Amino acid sequence: MTWKKPAVCIGILAVLGFLSACRSSEVTVDMDALTSATPGVAEAVLTDSHSGWRQINCTASACHDTIHTSGFSPGECTSCHGANGAPERPAAGCPDTDCSACHDKHPGEGFDQFNDCRGCHRYNVSGFDGDDPVACTHAETYDVVVIGAGGGGLAAAATLARGGKNVLVLEQHHRVGGQMTNFRRGDYRFEVSLHGFDGLGVASLAGLGIGELVEPVSAPVMYRAVFPDFTLDVPADVEEYRALMKETFPDEARGIDEMFDDMTNMLGTMGSYMDKTVSEALGQYVEDERIITVMTQLAAFLGVEPDRLSGVLFLGMWTGYHLMGYHYFIGGSQSVADALALLTEENGGTIKLNTRATRIMVENGVATRVLTDEGGCYHADWVVSNANAPDTFLEMIGEEHLSSGFVEGLDSKTLGLSVLVVYLGVDRDFSEYFPDTYEIFLNEGYDTNQHFRGIAECDPEKVMFGLANFTMIDPTTAPAGKNVITITSQLGYGCGDTWSLGGSYESYREYKKEVAEVLVRRAEKLIPGLVDHIEVMEVATPRTVLGYTLNPGGSIFGWDMGEGETFMGPMSFQNLGTEIPNLYIAGAWAFGGGQSVVIMSGAAVGHEILNK
Repeated sequence: MTWKKPAVCIGILAVLGFLSACRSSEVTVDMDALTSATPGVAEAVLTDSHSGWRQINCTASACHDTIHTSGFSPGECTSCHGANGAPERPAAGCPDTDCSACHDKHPGEGFDQFNDCRGCHRYNVSGFDGDDPVACTHAETYDVVVIGAGGGGLAAAATLARGGKNVLVLEQHHRVGGQMTNFRRGDYRFEVSLHGFDGLGVASLAGLGIGELVEPVSAPVMYRAVFPDFTLDVPADVEEYRALMKETFPDEARGIDEMFDDMTNMLGTMGSYMDKTVSEALGQYVEDERIITVMTQLAAFLGVEPDRLSGVLFLGMWTGYHLMGYHYFIGGSQSVADALALLTEENGGTIKLNTRATRIMVENGVATRVLTDEGGCYHADWVVSNANAPDTFLEMIGEEHLSSGFVEGLDSKTLGLSVLVVYLGVDRDFSEYFPDTYEIFLNEGYDTNQHFRGIAECDPEKVMFGLANFTMIDPTTAPAGKNVITITSQLGYGCGDTWSLGGSYESYREYKKEVAEVLVRRAEKLIPGLVDHIEVMEVATPRTVLGYTLNPGGSIFGWDMGEGETFMGPMSFQNLGTEIPNLYIAGAWAFGGGQSVVIMSGAAVGHEILNK
């Protein structure tokens, strides 16, 4: 089955033209700063000589004793070095719950019985014949199995565990969070995805029971919007925003008042926005295209150009920020994921990392158990998938258990866009360029759709980007006098012959560098001297997102949300189930992108199961 991907340019002439333009740029990034390091290891740099460079989960820390710096469980050494002679566990081998049955005391301290011992003593999965288990290497029974420890999966698990259910969470990565996570490189801690979390979402965290475990913070200015001939410091407070827009565009003051009146009365306005794009909806009030450009800056947060974006979806996001607050968290989004994981485990839930779900067994139309890559069979009354929808239905379940109409509906959908992020650790404090805010949006013009044409053309010169100094809002990201700065934009999954991953590691690294140089050069318009102070640089591409999340095309939004399309329907948590009565999906692939949305979707799924 072939999924529709967003339009991208992969023609050789376009790529060569882009690279030529990059090479003519005056900005040259020090290649030593582009680390492409392994997750959790500040010093390890991958090269062609490392046979596992294409494998996101390879643990370079286990390759050199001198760089076991942080974040790795001892058992993970096997991903580089194998089991080193340690035997696999047979089907009737040592149980996960009590390794002492085979070892009175394992050499060394701090081993986690499941996640670490399993690394050296993998189960023998030779008893599997294709997709059908001849004999499970081990079997456990739970009330609910949750696949994926992203925000939606963790919120569902925490809700169910608090409700008294025996919950298991299976996560293929070595840490919880999905896209709600961070990573370290040397002195710097980088936020993977969060820019702003709305006030309704913050309230939902309190409802989940983690309000006291996270620390939301806000800046006086929501973001600075830079245009060719003017700059606006956009406040989160809606009345301050209204006054600023009327002051900036006095000839349109009446239309601006009407627009803000309707947008702040969401319930009364929703019906009139339902069948309009956001461009059409805002065009009812004002004529100056610059106003619509300013008002739709946040369309990029939903990955859809304003001419296709549902007015209702945009209105929901806009009011969530401007009426309820725009927040970040000390410790970033990882602090939220960790708090949800802690709540799950404190209420008796189990989280198994480094464990990839491969099949959801369906018998007589009902999901009965989840199989994993290490041979486990986990029986459950309910299954919640926080994994991507295509893999959930077509790989883990299989078309034979789904109606033809359901499969055709999946096949007709388009994948949402991915992301391109340049993470910079800089050895200078650039706070002077971020007055009262931590984020700046750079616009080259007033065409609200130019950014998305740049994505389709694989042209980093045309795309809008956000320039965030996370140290301004969270000083714990870097030592005093240093900053964590990220440049966030988008280019397609297929750009540069799928990011040159078919070639050598150096070709991939060089292509990432070319793209990064363009964005850094553009960022230097706002932060003079930025390139001279870069100590660490990481570039996350759509291939990076695919490797960490397994999302097809590296999508960060799930399905494309043009004109309100999501799996469950726009702005609705009412239709939570699937064709399989005890299977639910949660997260971006069900309800659309955005961290607060996926968390609320997971909580809604949890409550739905508890109510049944």
